[in-house]
Amino acid sequence: MGISSADHFPANTKEPLYIVNRSGNRPSHEGAAAYLNQAAGLCRKAGFRKIRLRGDTDFTQTEHLDSWDDDNISFVFGIDAMPNLYELAENLPETAWRTLRRPPRYQVKTSPRARPHDVKQQIVEQREFTDIRLVKEHVAEFSYRPTKCNRDYRVVVVWKDLEVKKGQAKLFDDSKCFFYITNDWESSAEAIVRHANDRCNQWCQMGRAE
Repeated sequence: MGISSADHFPANTKEPLYIVNRSGNRPSHEGAAAYLNQAAGLCRKAGFRKIRLRGDTDFTQTEHLDSWDDDNISFVFGIDAMPNLYELAENLPETAWRTLRRPPRYQVKTSPRARPHDVKQQIVEQREFTDIRLVKEHVAEFSYRPTKCNRDYRVVVVWKDLEVKKGQAKLFDDSKCFFYITNDWESSAEAIVRHANDRCNQWCQMGRAE
């Protein structure tokens, strides 16, 4: 029997607050809101004053956003790229968009080394696999009220311009959007994207509490 797990842990120390193991046919986000509330309560009991929840699209659970907002719990969740969100993004004026510039993943502290030969890319081209390459990213934002919420929240959208190739031949241009919903109205859109992408390899995370 497979195992499905949902991990809830602080972002700074990676110490598990709750780990729930279930049979492999259960979704990892099932009942997550209850454990997130318990985890937040545990942090508050320990004296932390600021809490941020982060998770992928499965953890958005919009029916709980208002209560977390009422409890002064900050959150940044991925949200499914639904047709209505795509429509809102496509109807934004051009002035609402700007190029998304990501900081380097790490800082080289020694002398730079020669970049190794990209063997994987060479195989993709030789075997004429379909290859999707990122060309450029743009970021914008808008207010949005999910159906199960009684107030508006901030949605940050990343629009990715993509190039689809087969081998070395270009097939067509494509695009894809990623959406993030948050009650943080102060951080820059770029910072919201960075916070959402910094969840490591886990599903749900308690942001650094202070």
